[in-house]
Amino acid sequence: AVPGGRVSAPNGKGPEPARRAGTLAAPMRADAAEKAILGAVLIDTAAAKAAGELLAPADFYSDKHRLLYAATQRLVARDGTVDMVTLEEEMRSTGEWAKLEGPNLEGSRAYLMELVESLSTAAHAPHYARLVKEASLDRQFVIQLERTHQDKTSENVKRLHELLDALRGVR
Repeated sequence: AVPGGRVSAPNGKGPEPARRAGTLAAPMRADAAEKAILGAVLIDTAAAKAAGELLAPADFYSDKHRLLYAATQRLVARDGTVDMVTLEEEMRSTGEWAKLEGPNLEGSRAYLMELVESLSTAAHAPHYARLVKEASLDRQFVIQLERTHQDKTSENVKRLHELLDALRGVR
């Protein structure tokens, strides 16, 4: 899988959109859960570490959320300190901060505040992480199902079974 709720194109070169003309009417996504897990990660280091065991940045549908989550996981891997200040500094150092809101960087800070303030506790972080993972696997499964329908190679069928097993494990 690659960023954006996308899976690799059949040739393995680059992303294939999770939503293409004539396929998915509405992409499987968990916007509220994505926001909740990011808020939990920002208020509880343990939640950040636990999320890292289940989620990868590519599991997030939103580009903004994918960038934020990837930066939090780099911070966890480095020294475990994740909060609004360290996240902003990490993203500034990589140039990702400007990608959040373009020229309106104050809007980026406000968005982080919104994520933190919308969550009263990080206790439900494992549940939010499972919802995000499930939506990601659903997107991948539908794309792989279509790919297998078009090209019934043993590799495509095997990948379809792997995704089905992964979905069963998350649900």
